[in-house]
Amino acid sequence: MTRNILRAPRATLAALALLCAATGVDATGITGKLLIVAIDKDIAGNLVFIKLDKPKASFPPCQINTAWDFVLPLNDAADKNMYAMLLTANATQQTIHARGRDVCPPEFGSIERLEGFRFTPAP
Repeated sequence: MTRNILRAPRATLAALALLCAATGVDATGITGKLLIVAIDKDIAGNLVFIKLDKPKASFPPCQINTAWDFVLPLNDAADKNMYAMLLTANATQQTIHARGRDVCPPEFGSIERLEGFRFTPAP
């Protein structure tokens, strides 16, 4: 197997390297301001639904509910910290860059899970 890879044309190896580099990379990132941040105990429990003011370029195959951009299950301390940061970004109208990883969580399997986001608070 190793010998076959070493004999592959350089273009094939370059394409393979690009494919490997692109896998899992911020394919579903979106930059914008928070339009809606919603949490409702009557809808699936401990989940935060997130909609930004810019359209998402693409949705993962598991996301059939396109009314929301992301969902954030509040399962652990990191999730709760992200929720607090989302509320701060919303209150100060900061532009954020949110990203998923093309995964819909089992708690709400029709919306992509928020994996992370960033913003820079105003001075």
